[in-house]
Parts: sequence; structure tokens; C-alpha cells
Amino acid sequence: MTTAEQQVTDRTLCLVSGYHAASFPPADAFESGLRHRFAVVLDTYRRGRADMYFDTGLFLYLVPKLCQVIGYDCVAIRMFEGGPFHSFDDLVRQYANLEELEQEPPARIDLHRSGQLVGVVETELWTMVGGPSPYHDSYTLSFYTDRDRSPELRRVSETACSEVGAVITGYHKGQESKEPYRRWWRKLLSWFVHK
Repeated sequence: MTTAEQQVTDRTLCLVSGYHAASFPPADAFESGLRHRFAVVLDTYRRGRADMYFDTGLFLYLVPKLCQVIGYDCVAIRMFEGGPFHSFDDLVRQYANLEELEQEPPARIDLHRSGQLVGVVETELWTMVGGPSPYHDSYTLSFYTDRDRSPELRRVSETACSEVGAVITGYHKGQESKEPYRRWWRKLLSWFVHK
């Protein structure tokens, strides 16, 4: 997209490979060897809207394509309220029954292949809480995989965004790996138990 086209749309997102100070892997994904993170940071700003906006259409176009890159034969989509769903088609039907302002991203998507957890997509809600750059006021979709799939996921994201008129405003690189967040007292307790 040219600069003039970028100025016309506010359907924007950025991509992140790796971890920043404020991002941590889910403990169960980490324990399953899913330690590499690729994130899609969906901007919630839309001209003419007072509230944070979840772009359901962009989500439903992009996320299934990214999940296909990971490869799965079974999906479990968990919502913050309601669900679970076992296909993206079920999720599409759910969104069709909701008013636009009631549509929210799933809390988590588990991808299984041959009974094994091979991918996790977790929504980080940075909406209405500010947050550090590049996550400020966003719905961030973090994909956790067994190896760094950032080049493939970036390529698919770029293609999908160009097909639906979305603009990728940046690509950020964070640290390659990180352990799950554990409260200091749990670390201390773990140290005593294993000593």
C-alpha cells in the first residue's frame, strides 16, 4: 500500500517476533515446548467510533490462515464468556448472532495435531489500559509455537492484509525466549522445595 492509501485506512496492525518486557508465555504452552512467540497487534482505533473496536472481519480472515501455517487437526476456541467452539466456522456463526460492540476476540485458541498441543493463540487485552509500545490500546494475538515461525507468519500476514486492505504499520523484534511470569514468592517457594 502506498503512503496515500495508508492515510485513508485506519485498519492497522503491527507484528512482533519474540518477547518484550511486558509479554510472557502461558505456563502450559511453555511446558509443552511452545516457546516461540509471534504476535499480531490489532489497533483498536477507528475514526468516528468512541469505543475500542475489535475488527472481527480482519480477525476471521487472518487468524485461521496463521493457524494453518502452524498446522492442526483439532482446534479448541475458548472465549472470555461462552463457548468453547471447535471450528472457526462455529466462531463465525457466533459472531453473526452478536451485535458488533459485543464481539470480542477469543481468550485462547489451542491447536492440536494427533492429540498433541502444537500451538496456542492467546489474546492479550491491552484495550483501555494503555500499555507499552507497540501494545498500547490493542487486542494482541500471541501465537506460541515449537520453533520460530516468524518469517512464515509474517509472509502470510502481509499477504492477507494486502488482500483485505489492512496496513501493517511496523515489525518489531523482541527477545527470542522468555520463561512464564511467576510471582516472586512462588519462585522463592520453588527454590526451598527443590533445595
